Amino acid sequence: MDFGSFNIYLATDYPLINVGENKAQSSTFHIITNYHHDAIKLLNGTFNLNTWVSMKTLNYLFNEFPDYENEIIEELQGSGIQGIFDKLILTNSNYFISGPEGCAHAKSKFSRKIGEERRRLIEDRNINILNNITRWPLY
Repeated sequence: MDFGSFNIYLATDYPLINVGENKAQSSTFHIITNYHHDAIKLLNGTFNLNTWVSMKTLNYLFNEFPDYENEIIEELQGSGIQGIFDKLILTNSNYFISGPEGCAHAKSKFSRKIGEERRRLIEDRNINILNNITRWPLY
């Protein structure tokens, strides 16, 4: 299926660094199950996804500060830096798609803040922002 998309960025609480573990990337998402592992496998098998990890934005830190590798790894296992990258990319992407109401933290401050900023960009006539927020239906 061709959606005409060239780059898809996935912001998720799924543990992208320690894939397969049962500890979420975020402290607001507590339990990772086999359903989550299966969903990520399905997404990765269907789309070419970009994430804050695959973009390798922070890899330079390991070369720049080789004596702090353990500290860098520990920091990247939290949601702080990841959340900043996710918000920057999602705020400025052409489209923002989120989970349905009642699912996937649809009422989270994270999604709400992104939607509010995207709405402001649309009001400021930013032609690159093609929707405020779209939620896929819950069947």
